[in-house]
Amino acid sequence: MVARVDAARGLERTRAALSAIAADTLSPDDARPRVFADPELGIHFARLVLLVEPSDAEHGSSLVFESNFDTDDANPYTARVAQLELLCARVFEPLAGVFRDCEGFAEVHAANALAEALEAHLVESTACYQGHTDRDLPRIRLERHLREILIDYFSRAPKAPLRELYHAAREHVLLRAAYDPELAGLELDAPAPKNPDQKLRSQRLAAGIIVWFQNLSFDLFVYLLFQLRKLKHWTESDPEFDQRAVQEAWTDADRAEFLALAANEDHGLQNALTHVVPLKGGNRL
Repeated sequence: MVARVDAARGLERTRAALSAIAADTLSPDDARPRVFADPELGIHFARLVLLVEPSDAEHGSSLVFESNFDTDDANPYTARVAQLELLCARVFEPLAGVFRDCEGFAEVHAANALAEALEAHLVESTACYQGHTDRDLPRIRLERHLREILIDYFSRAPKAPLRELYHAAREHVLLRAAYDPELAGLELDAPAPKNPDQKLRSQRLAAGIIVWFQNLSFDLFVYLLFQLRKLKHWTESDPEFDQRAVQEAWTDADRAEFLALAANEDHGLQNALTHVVPLKGGNRL
């Protein structure tokens, strides 16, 4: 969902609402916000980010919300709508607080109204990554925890033949499962979960690289050759390519901002990235 922030009411209230959500974590040592942690939401990943534009920019600042969640609904649109309704019913106050200064959200005073407003701001994604096909959320968490246990074990285990290491690691996991609640449901002798459907996977990947060649043209070839010359010029003259010079020119404020950003990284297996670039107008290739 992408919603424009009403600049007339300022960005500070939006920032404050986002800070409140970020500060309400599951525990002092956990960076995950409580607002998205309800297991019944089935959320794997969710993010709220404020994109601030200069006051004289053509487009105003935006608040963006994205999430990846479990669903049994084969229809993407109805699945998203159902997820929004559930999300707004469970965490209405935090979400309403962060969107209240966005265009189209001023008169939102109930969960159903918030869900409708968010639905109106849905933006279709151009690509979607699915990293754990045919795994439900509990299974993914179980396998993630098991991976962490094994990595920790192998980092300390003495050197030994592979077969011996395998049996030692298996015994370590069995002993750990006796008292570790996060390994509940692990059955080492049970069949592994099913692999993704190969026929369905092949259908989804059927396009292959053919579409890339179908869109080639002489104009595109000439354009790319011309850009190679520009790229060489940029690497030699653009200071942004010289990262060492950029960092050496940092002020104390730049370093403080960098350290604040770095402190918010590496709290899990993922680090979120929002990448915004201007697009050149004119003809589209």
